[in-house]
Amino acid sequence: MSDIQEAMSKTKLTLVYALCLIQFLTNCALSQLSPFYPLKAREKGISIIWIGFVLGFFAILQIIASALIGRNMHRLEGGRHVLIMVGSLLLIAQISIMGLIDYVKDGDWFLFWSFFAQGLGGLGGGANLTASMAILSSFDGSEREIYIGWIEAANGIGLLFGPLIGAGLFSYGGYRMPFFTFAGIYLLFYPCIIYSLMKYNR
Repeated sequence: MSDIQEAMSKTKLTLVYALCLIQFLTNCALSQLSPFYPLKAREKGISIIWIGFVLGFFAILQIIASALIGRNMHRLEGGRHVLIMVGSLLLIAQISIMGLIDYVKDGDWFLFWSFFAQGLGGLGGGANLTASMAILSSFDGSEREIYIGWIEAANGIGLLFGPLIGAGLFSYGGYRMPFFTFAGIYLLFYPCIIYSLMKYNR
């Protein structure tokens, strides 16, 4: 393998690691709510049915965003890389807002901001997943299949560990701790994500 090919291979692998990290954090953000958000919402006087809608709203918006973005991605200047950058920022905003609504006393406003935050997260998650798969589709056949498997594994690990980590952080530091921890981790890795995207895009 030539030096150029080896450098490209390392750059591609770094990008795939970044995409796996994004999907892991996205699914942690989606699933970490389940152990403790209903407890807080019930304290605010929110009914069980509305709690269910809030928990499902992320996925609903993610489905809609994925379909619309996949259809119109070619029209976006900067394309896939810009989508992931914006999608990651939306997810950071979602996680942060879900933590901050602990300060909201009124139940109706608590519910409103919950839907708002989950909507942002769903849009961000849809953008990230669609753009990630589009990037992987440009790889060679065998690489593409392997790395898609990595992405799906990262999705599953995020869904598995999100509730466990969320419950542990909630037990240790209360309602805000899981959200601020995940938001901090995402912010910490965000420059690395941008770097890997821009390096591969050159």
